Amino acid sequence: MKVPENRESDIESDKSEHFKRLQHLLEDFSDDIPEQWMSGSEGSQYKVKMGWWQALIDTLDLVNMEVIADPVLKSEIEAFVSKYSDSGMTHVGTTQKNINEANALIRKVIENLQNSV
Repeated sequence: MKVPENRESDIESDKSEHFKRLQHLLEDFSDDIPEQWMSGSEGSQYKVKMGWWQALIDTLDLVNMEVIADPVLKSEIEAFVSKYSDSGMTHVGTTQKNINEANALIRKVIENLQNSV
């Protein structure tokens, strides 16, 4: 079944927006874990902040629903979202392993978005 031309345009637009958002989450926030807890916006540039994790989970959910076709990647995203969406990721609980896992999945999704037709 052929996708209507205007829907193809919408899908490409969605891919572009998701790509930009994921690139921002990957590159514009620090992987470092600060030694002292920073409240409010003072630590907002770190991936240990709950806001970063929520933005990532929300973006991955949308990407998975709207543009990912690869069933293996869909399953990986679902498992990641399930693992981290209810875990209350905060500075105290976030480890470098968590951040590395998130970065690896972001890179994989970005690569999929770049290579999908």
